[in-house]
Amino acid sequence: MWKKDLFSGSVILFLALAVAYASWQMPFGQMANPGPGFTPFWSAVLLGVFSCLALSRALRQRQAPSTVLSPPESGLLEKRSRSIGVILVLCGYALIIEHLGYILTTGLLLITLLRILEYRNWWKTGLIAILTTLASFVLFDYWLQVPLPRGVWGW
Repeated sequence: MWKKDLFSGSVILFLALAVAYASWQMPFGQMANPGPGFTPFWSAVLLGVFSCLALSRALRQRQAPSTVLSPPESGLLEKRSRSIGVILVLCGYALIIEHLGYILTTGLLLITLLRILEYRNWWKTGLIAILTTLASFVLFDYWLQVPLPRGVWGW
């Protein structure tokens, strides 16, 4: 496993360095007025930091004594079915958001995803879905003024 982490961490670090170099060539701007190179550069820096963390973890795993455990085969089908369920729910979300609107569709999405991921308590599931939906609506619609789909009911 550590070899895969070492390889992927190295590739991502190389890409982060390439993006940082390319974005450094663009006008950088300032914090109050960022240029086109500002966001790609800092994104590449963050990606580079995370890839360095992955590399250090891979090197530490290499030095630790390895205990090979075979993964349980019984949970594999369950994990795949959950993954497929999440993908189908997200595709359905993309198809119906224009018709039902952001608030209703996002609330239903969160309830469904939390149930698929086996969050058992209905009260907590509903509360998390409602608060997250309303918070994201206020953030994007009011503060950032991003036009969100209103749906047939206008909300």
